[in-house]
Amino acid sequence: MKEVYYEKSIIQYRQTLYQAFADVENALSNRTELSQQVALQERNVQLAEKTEHLTEVRYRNGAIALKNLLDAQETTRNARLSLVQTKQSQYNAYVTLMQALGGSPIKQLP
Repeated sequence: MKEVYYEKSIIQYRQTLYQAFADVENALSNRTELSQQVALQERNVQLAEKTEHLTEVRYRNGAIALKNLLDAQETTRNARLSLVQTKQSQYNAYVTLMQALGGSPIKQLP
């Protein structure tokens, strides 16, 4: 009976270990992917801001309608919002990675 219990314990330990490795691998992959997305979103914000500035210049010179400027401003706001949301996901991924590695994202007080 002890041998069966021992074998069962070994199997459970291995399953736990494999799951821990998988969790760490997934968290690392997610972190890398989100870092790339943040870089792309930052570039998107830069381009939207540049487009908005050029649209504002054209509007002030009477070359385009107000609606075009408002659309450009909305595009910039949406790009910034996407960046913030992606950064939030990135921070959540850091917490998940820390937990997968067995740490606590918050220092415990004595």
